[in-house]
Amino acid sequence: MLQPADGDLVVDKTTCDTFASTALGEKLEARGVTRIVIAGLQSDYCIRETTQGALSRGLQVTLVSDGHSTYNGGGLTAADIIAAVNQEFEGRADLVTAEAVRFS
Repeated sequence: MLQPADGDLVVDKTTCDTFASTALGEKLEARGVTRIVIAGLQSDYCIRETTQGALSRGLQVTLVSDGHSTYNGGGLTAADIIAAVNQEFEGRADLVTAEAVRFS
């Protein structure tokens, strides 16, 4: 299980766009954060909406292209949905593989 470390920012969200239902934007701004890395579940909901929310707030976004997932739905496979979300953000976010993610 993933456990936050001392000083990690933790928010409880109630919407797909984490920025819409929390003070995340303000908390990141107070910490001087200008770039975020996004990964998780569900590609077609929380990943898409939070990525869009971050971009609309002027944050630089790294979307981990193989670091988000979803379920088959709407006649599409999970792989098709993941690919569509990645394509949606090409040119607007930095798409990188998990192997390429480095925190300094």
